[in-house]
Amino acid sequence: MHNSQIRNWIKCYEESKGLTELSLFMKCGISIANFGVSSKPQDYAKLARMAEDSGWDGFFLWDHINFGRRKNIMDPWILLAAIGLNTEKIRIGTIITPLPRRRPQKVACEVVTIDNLSEGRMTLGVGLGGPKKEFTTFGENYDVRILAQKLDEALEILQGIWTGETYSFMGEHYTIKEFKLRPTPVQKPRVPIWVAGTWPKKRPFRRAARYEGVVPIGARNPTEFAKMKQYVEKHRIRKGKYDWVCSLTFPSATKRKELLPEFEAAGATWYIESWGLVPFETQMKRMNRGPPSV
Repeated sequence: MHNSQIRNWIKCYEESKGLTELSLFMKCGISIANFGVSSKPQDYAKLARMAEDSGWDGFFLWDHINFGRRKNIMDPWILLAAIGLNTEKIRIGTIITPLPRRRPQKVACEVVTIDNLSEGRMTLGVGLGGPKKEFTTFGENYDVRILAQKLDEALEILQGIWTGETYSFMGEHYTIKEFKLRPTPVQKPRVPIWVAGTWPKKRPFRRAARYEGVVPIGARNPTEFAKMKQYVEKHRIRKGKYDWVCSLTFPSATKRKELLPEFEAAGATWYIESWGLVPFETQMKRMNRGPPSV
């Protein structure tokens, strides 16, 4: 988030003080950068507790390791452990974890641990990952085609490991021989997986149709969101509950009030305010005001 975006977000927060709250049925959450916000890991746990007490439904962290020249990078998984211990009801997770940059067996174990620690409140958001230098800085290849292959294999591995049964996998990028992980997730049949993708590219949304939710990047207005939803619905195999996530930073509180009901009418079931690098003190003030739905 650039300085101009931070200024717009603070302006939006200030303007919203005088507006009547919206009446929405969708759930409301926050996503915060795991860097540049505070030098104290404890502050993230404080923010999450404040979010829960103020009526927010979700608290999600970015998952970056080398995002520009940013300071105070925190490990999101250790932060989630602290957050899980400091909260009781709010849904927690990542938006998004670049799964191709990680060992899937390690992520599987981390997710199970957080899900058990939080008593079934974990959601895993996944995507290809970026920016490019988060891979190339460490000598890893940044080929989007390869990353997509690794993402699909890793997602299959997560599902297999989470069964708690002896599991083997032989793919182009990963191999697992007779591995068993216990305990299993609290949530059944598995921890919900939200898949991110840039609309109108189609492949990420066919992938998202196989899991529990979608975080579209590029569906910047209700019309595009509705088109995206229609496409994913057409490719879903399993019916039932599904999370349609609207994750945006609006230019003003007035625009947010105008558009959120339209996104909800287009099918959004979650609104995630992306706060990014907004300073800790400002985040506390916004957090205390609660979500735009009451």
